[in-house]
Amino acid sequence: MGLLSQVALATSSYYDKLNTQCATLNGTGSVRNSSVGCTTCHDSSYNVNSTGRAFISAGHKPTAAISSILCTLAAATNTAPTANAGPDQSITNALPVTVTLKGTGADKDGDALTFTWSLTKKPAGSQAVLSSTTAASPSFSADVVGQYTAKLIVNDGKLNSSADTVSIIVGKTGNAKPVAHAGLDQHVQIGALVTLSASGTDADNEPLTYLWTLKTPKNSAAVLSNATALMPTFIADLPGRYEARLVVNDGKVNSNADSVMITAGSGNVAPVANAGADKNALLNTEITLNGKGFDADGDSLTYLWSLIKIPKDSSAHMSDATLASPILVADKLGEYVAQLIVNDGVLNSKPDTVLIKVSEPVTSEVSVGLALMLEPSVLMLEEFGKSIIVKANISAVNNVDRLDIPVLVSAKVGRPDGSSQSLGQKRILLKEVYKIYAQYTPKMVGEHTVTVVISDQTGGTLAEQSKKLTVLLQNDDDDDEHDSDGHDDDD
Repeated sequence: MGLLSQVALATSSYYDKLNTQCATLNGTGSVRNSSVGCTTCHDSSYNVNSTGRAFISAGHKPTAAISSILCTLAAATNTAPTANAGPDQSITNALPVTVTLKGTGADKDGDALTFTWSLTKKPAGSQAVLSSTTAASPSFSADVVGQYTAKLIVNDGKLNSSADTVSIIVGKTGNAKPVAHAGLDQHVQIGALVTLSASGTDADNEPLTYLWTLKTPKNSAAVLSNATALMPTFIADLPGRYEARLVVNDGKVNSNADSVMITAGSGNVAPVANAGADKNALLNTEITLNGKGFDADGDSLTYLWSLIKIPKDSSAHMSDATLASPILVADKLGEYVAQLIVNDGVLNSKPDTVLIKVSEPVTSEVSVGLALMLEPSVLMLEEFGKSIIVKANISAVNNVDRLDIPVLVSAKVGRPDGSSQSLGQKRILLKEVYKIYAQYTPKMVGEHTVTVVISDQTGGTLAEQSKKLTVLLQNDDDDDEHDSDGHDDDD
């Protein structure tokens, strides 16, 4: 509740109907239908309705003006927003390298948020500056080896959040430390089966292994079903807080630990909102959001979306803010941040947000370089372990002004019998120097063709390259064909 303040209503005349007048907190005058409510009036003939606005009623037309009605005012409660500067990063690309920050903000009141970034630490001699201090995801050029620290504060128009920081370690050579992601906090009922969800990122695109540990309440017998699995489970057998810690390893070094908290209790448990994955979109196109909610009690959920950040002069709005998957039209270039809160009929979830980056369509002026390699190109299955390695390096060519363009990189292999198999796909920005690293196990004698295609947002091909693999010896192994890609799939 805000500070209480006594102010006077302006002089007015009233007729034979209800009239609404209420004063502002600063006492500069009265405003009709003000959102600031009069909670009490010193004159008992003037009442306050359930919304907190002062209604002055007259049974007949008064003969004189009414003036100087003193009311005690209370400002509406506002909750400070929360800032998230994103996960720490470790980068080993040749310098200079572009670093993109990934800030988000959440506000329980659904207020629009503004972002303020600052680089609070950088190596001696670095000239790094942020591309924008007010964007949700600004970038900077890391020009010196060492540690960079960026700080994010968000504001809801009234209050600042606490600051959140992200650390970026930049090195020219050597192995980059991977980053672990233990997932979202959960609230569950006592006795519930809890499923954890691990993920990890590695700047060198090396395969990762996972190791979970579980800290339980006193006297709990909970244990993980498999400490090295991506999605292990355990039963929350007692009330209290369970802390699951995840460490990933790239074969050389462990990541820093990341933790997820699971709170078990009786009674109603607050639901969990999921606003979906971040998106890239084209200007003046419809964007369908993909909201989800989970409730440990199995209660029906309602949805409430809000746009907490939009570009300047944008008039974007949700088609229906109470749908799980509303639609909005991106009418301006820039960043949009949508926030989702779900409710189980009793409790609200914590807010979750999704970032939408809107850009202009890719034009034919974009040029992309692609270098595709196979190791080996002629395969003797018994000699080479029955598999090949697919490598591809991708970069922009002669187009430095348009490096923010998103493109889709996809790889596949065509078999001798005419069938094909996907090796994965990923959306990237052209400013990224991207590398594919995938493994493919053929089972047919003959010619196999590996193809990598780079497409723009309209589906047009920007670059394509194929390499042929000749298999000289039949693989008699009855195991199914297997592949593992070195990059994530993207919807």
